[in-house]
Amino acid sequence: MTILGKTFRTNAQTQFEDKRDADEPFRLSDLQAGDYAEIRGYLDGANLIAARVEREETDTELELRGPVDAPDPSGSPFSILGIPITTNGATEFEALDDSEISAGTFYALVGPNDVVEVKQDVRTSPIVADDVDIEALVP
Repeated sequence: MTILGKTFRTNAQTQFEDKRDADEPFRLSDLQAGDYAEIRGYLDGANLIAARVEREETDTELELRGPVDAPDPSGSPFSILGIPITTNGATEFEALDDSEISAGTFYALVGPNDVVEVKQDVRTSPIVADDVDIEALVP
């Protein structure tokens, strides 16, 4: 399956759950273009593996959590798994302790492979991050 231009593979360990229609059993073949899904996965070499696939109710918020590829110290955009993340003056940034920080502090703290979570409204164009939270800093 492809989400945000990234292809996720499934395997025998992938768990599937339908939170929208409660289809049982729910399989990858039940997903349709335009469905909203939550994918939890991991990198296996160069492959993205879906560990869990949940079909959700229609949602306007996109959440992406993962390692930062290479942040630009001068500001946005940065990327997670090659997906560009754009921020602006309205974007709110949070430190590890959930305190609010400035964009400048965020870009000074975050480096390659640090884990961040981004939330953005998919109804806006272009898509700009509403919230960017630091989840883990790699020493």
